[in-house]
Amino acid sequence: MNLMNKKETIAIHGSYFGLNFGDTLIISIINNWVKEFRPNAEINLPFVNSSKEANQIVFNENYIKDPSLKNTTALIFGPGGYFGEPNGSFLKRQYWYLRNYKRHLFWNKKLYKKNIPFMIVGVGVGPINNSLMRKTIIKLFKKAQFIAVRDQVSKDYLVDWGIPIETINTTRDVALSIESKQEKRGLRDKRRIGVHFSGNELSKFGKMDEFIAFIKYLIQNYEVVLVEDEPNQTKKLNSGSLYERLKFEKISLPTVNYENPKKLLNDLQMLDAIITSKLHVGILGYSYLIPVLSIPKHKKTRRFYEQINRSEFCLDFQTLEIEFLIKTFEECIASPIMVNKMKDGALLNKKMVGEFLSQL
Repeated sequence: MNLMNKKETIAIHGSYFGLNFGDTLIISIINNWVKEFRPNAEINLPFVNSSKEANQIVFNENYIKDPSLKNTTALIFGPGGYFGEPNGSFLKRQYWYLRNYKRHLFWNKKLYKKNIPFMIVGVGVGPINNSLMRKTIIKLFKKAQFIAVRDQVSKDYLVDWGIPIETINTTRDVALSIESKQEKRGLRDKRRIGVHFSGNELSKFGKMDEFIAFIKYLIQNYEVVLVEDEPNQTKKLNSGSLYERLKFEKISLPTVNYENPKKLLNDLQMLDAIITSKLHVGILGYSYLIPVLSIPKHKKTRRFYEQINRSEFCLDFQTLEIEFLIKTFEECIASPIMVNKMKDGALLNKKMVGEFLSQL
């Protein structure tokens, strides 16, 4: 039955449990596509954590939060890496299992009981070493009307788990559908380098001294700014973080403050190169044709740089010696990105959202 002219409620779910730029951005892209295909649809963000995040997802338009899924016409599991465990200690992974089961899987029985059609779009999958968690995820994917995963590794995991290969579409990260609106970044005496490095991994791996030396090299040769992808990130001075160490070293750098995804999208376009530990800041850099040096917190990030054939610029913490950092960074910025080769693959996600909604 086509509900184009009837009142309908489309639920959108994802990792919307904290004001994190990447997760908020990719869910907002799905919201935009749904509103494009179904301009009169009511949007349900059933488990969103805060009204502030919800407003950033729907751009201050109307939405509801109804975890009961009452009167829900359909549901979309939006993009994210929440179907694959992070690297880390055994205890860290057990916490992740409990948290993500509650967030993304515990309530799935409502979908099945109410026969609500749903799709899974633009997600990363695997690894999942917990057999009970994996069994629940397999059940979800087998019941989905449409499946689109963001890389071949994710598809391989699903096939290994018994999901029929013909039901799995391989696309690209939805954020790769975004294009720069800046024709030129302008002429400057020095190129502007954005450094975005949250977490304490530099200290954990004993590489903080090397990275501080690298920062000092950058300051001598470039205009360096710190980039935030969550509010007040550089001011929190968490133990072992780069920002704590910079304060100790009395190195003061201007900061691109995070307010919302829209502002950060604009701010990133004004950079000439990016050094980041996070996935989606790097993805946006590539979309904007900006060279990115990635030192990722999660090993899954490497999948993206392999996709774009720039894996030599995605480094492991163990390799962070000062000479190697400088050499690799200089090679990175000397290797321009001429075109976003992933855009068409990213837009396949939009096509699938449209096909899913057209069949309701």
